[in-house]
Amino acid sequence: MRNGNLESSCRCRGWGSEGVGKRAVGSGGQRSQEPESRSQEVLGVSPSRSVATYISKSNRNLFIITLLHNVIISYIILSMIRAKSFEDLLVWQKAHAYVLEIYRITKGFPKSELFGLTSQMRRAATSIPANIAEGFKKRTPREKVRVLNIAQGSLEESRYYLILAKDLSYADTGVFLPKLEEVSRMLEAYIRAIETNHRIRRQ
Repeated sequence: MRNGNLESSCRCRGWGSEGVGKRAVGSGGQRSQEPESRSQEVLGVSPSRSVATYISKSNRNLFIITLLHNVIISYIILSMIRAKSFEDLLVWQKAHAYVLEIYRITKGFPKSELFGLTSQMRRAATSIPANIAEGFKKRTPREKVRVLNIAQGSLEESRYYLILAKDLSYADTGVFLPKLEEVSRMLEAYIRAIETNHRIRRQ
């Protein structure tokens, strides 16, 4: 009879009969709470696991970027070895194409800029492939990098002239910025390839 009363009492409180005796009771008659880590697992939340996953993804992305960088450098080194003249260099070809575009667009500049912005834009643009060509025949990596760094300076100078010409409403030069940026990236990779090739040969 006592067992029947206990089972009825449990049902009134919302407990199933199967739940009787399965609830842990701590000292003093109070129910013990489940560990926080167990609750997080039930909810699918695990801070340490999330951090580990983030770190692994970051390492994976870094590995992919490094791998692509090494592939590009290797390709440029191979093209350097195969190149018989500076005209075979893709970075020179891109820079030369940019110069032709600058000469074409500056024809429409005001006559008053003939010895001003027109001359400066053409000079800076021409300096990029000219220094790449000069660097191709330099004998030491240090000399090559020095001349190519001058080309990088001329490239940044050209970038400013494009902005200035646009602000003066001489032409919509914004379309040339992506092309110039492409040359900039290729020139940087070319310099890195020369330095990497030099280190490999010294080993």
